Amino acid sequence: MTGMWRSGHVASLLTVMLSMTHKEMLSAATQMASEHVSGGRVRTVAVFTDKRNNVLSVAGNTYAKTHPQQASWARKRGSPDKQCLHAEIRAAIMLAKSWKTGKAKYLYIAAVSLSGNILCAKPCVVCQMMLDESFPDIEVFYTGAGKV
Repeated sequence: MTGMWRSGHVASLLTVMLSMTHKEMLSAATQMASEHVSGGRVRTVAVFTDKRNNVLSVAGNTYAKTHPQQASWARKRGSPDKQCLHAEIRAAIMLAKSWKTGKAKYLYIAAVSLSGNILCAKPCVVCQMMLDESFPDIEVFYTGAGKV
């Protein structure tokens, strides 16, 4: 997470996230997305939590980098142009590296435009395929859904 957010509020937000409702978690993810530096027009943040909303991994999208996992899922889905590293896949990679994949219960995804407008953060077809195959039981909440 170092260097990906403009301010130092992320650590304090992560501490406050314990025992939040889904709506509050999505609001905190939205705050992180608004501070995230993606290198592009949309700033997206994905947060995996356990059943008690303990944060397991947090990651933002980037227009400047890709990853073999991103490329693999994009090819598998038939969308090889989806090479920029998406927040959901980046957070899943970080989750796997922490050996906590089995604890993931919820995924919160927030997207904010450069002008500060909250956008729909529904996973794209590539990320949805990864979630369906890798996290079949996870419950996903995202901005712009009207679900929370």
